[in-house]
Parts: sequence; C-alpha cells; structure tokens
Amino acid sequence: MSSSRLSRAIQRIAKSDPDLRGAIKATRNRGDQPGASGVGTSESERDRICCDGSVNENPNPGTETRDPDSGGQDASGGLDPDDPANLDEMGEGSLTGLHDCATGEPVCFEGSDWVPPDGWESPTEPPISDGYEEGYFWIYNNQVAYRGQTAFEAASKWCNDYGFCVSICGCSGGGCNYTYSLSDEDCTSVISVDKRECNTNNADICDQPPPLADSWPSDSCVNLAIKNGSIVGSKYDPENDGSYSKPRQEIPLCDQYGNSILIRADTDSTWKSIKALDGDIDPDTGYGYLYETATGRRIRQISPSEFRDDTV
Repeated sequence: MSSSRLSRAIQRIAKSDPDLRGAIKATRNRGDQPGASGVGTSESERDRICCDGSVNENPNPGTETRDPDSGGQDASGGLDPDDPANLDEMGEGSLTGLHDCATGEPVCFEGSDWVPPDGWESPTEPPISDGYEEGYFWIYNNQVAYRGQTAFEAASKWCNDYGFCVSICGCSGGGCNYTYSLSDEDCTSVISVDKRECNTNNADICDQPPPLADSWPSDSCVNLAIKNGSIVGSKYDPENDGSYSKPRQEIPLCDQYGNSILIRADTDSTWKSIKALDGDIDPDTGYGYLYETATGRRIRQISPSEFRDDTV
C-alpha cells in the first residue's frame, strides 16, 4: 500500500472515532486564516451538483497515465519549511496530507482527474447503488407511498414525511431495521422496512432503471482536480459541501506546522506552486515551480511574476 493510501486509511479510522478525530483536529494548525467548518446548505448542495467540473469531453482524463496505487506526494510529515513549494522530493502523483488554509478541510489534490474509488470504473460514472437487488423492492408498513428500490430509499421516503425524523442512520437484521435520528445527537429510534419480490402490482417501482450510487466512499479529504483550467471538487465527493465545486484558479494549502503554499491551475496540462503568506504569494520568496498535471512531475522553476502569468 502506498503512503498516500495508508494516510487515507488512517484518516478513515480517525473519522469513525470521534475522540481520535478530535485529537487530530486539535493539533492541526490552520495557518494564518480563521478556520470554519463546512456545512452543506441547500444553496451549496445545488452548487455541488450543478457546478461540478466533471463535464468534460474526456470523462476520465489522466487515469491511463496515473496509477492510484503507485504512490504520490505525501505531505503528511510537513512541507519543507525552507522551500515548501518544492514537492519534487515527495515523488509524483496525488498530493495528500495538506489542508485548505481557509477552512481546515483536509485536501487531496489529484491533478488531472479524481482517482476512481474502489468499485467505480470512472470517478464520474457511478456504479449501481449498494442495496439494490434485481427482482425485489422494499416497503415500509405495506404503504405504497413508502416503497423503494433499496431499503434506504423506502426508509428515506418515510423519513421525509415524518416531521420528527432528522436522518436515516443504519440498517441491520433479516428485514431491515433502520435506526433514525430524532435530533442531531441521537440515532436510537427504529423503523422496519421489508423486502418484497417484484410483481405486476409494483411494476412502477420495479421496472425503473437500477439506482446509481450518489457519492464516493468517504476518504476524509476533499478531492480536487484540474478541469477546464480550474481547480474543482466533484459532486460525488461526500467531503465536498458544495463550495469546492465552484471553479477557482488557486487555493492555499497548509501543513500542520503552519507552512503554506498556493496551488494554481495553469492549464489542463500544468499547474504551479509557490510559497504563501496570508493566502497570497509570500513577498520574500524568490521562486515557485511548474508541474505536469497528469503525473505531478516537476517541470521547472518559475519566478513569482510567472506564477499568475498563464502564458508561462
């Protein structure tokens, strides 16, 4: 397993353990800008879905030249304080181990495309949803209004109509005993939905195309890539609250020690890095670097004036 994959595995464990996650967050230096937790709103959710940069002539560029298991630029040990923008010694590939200086969100910068999660042939082509079984549907309390192609869909329809239900949490048992939350804290109330074999009376639900997964498996970092000359997040990324789907030219990234760099999308084929201070180019730095988008390979050194010069 590559160091970047190992880092993500550790992040997944931390996310499932509130105490461990809190301890890690407490040690994180968020740079010179105030941190803020990203919470999705209806507006940002629309941004996440509508403004995704995945609309491209090539729906999956880069994956033929980038092996997600071949390693990457793992900055979890910190950037070089003397030359933080120089990522060359970390190798090539995805840049991990840093966080958005403005929000504190962990970031995985994938370059030319998001790496397809396990079970996805392409990061923009979701597989059939887990829980779907051809020839069967799910129903709550024999009520036609609460049928679904999956147990989660049936339970969610009921939850949407029940004013005290905040969220559907988990499923267990021979049928499906979903727990649901009456507040933001608990998840102890139970609703049971049953699996039924399809028949002519339920053709309207059974004859629909199979449902597709609506998000990647969580890896505890916002995955960013360069699409059409801009840095964007994917609508399928569960860590993307919507704000990362809005195309941007550059983003400040920090390590846990307060070192920071600016990453700038140059073209679809190259990107740049330079030492940062307060979210902008550090006036004391003398140079930055130009990288190849598809591989993360460093091409050459650039001057501060060349950093925002898109002709370079």
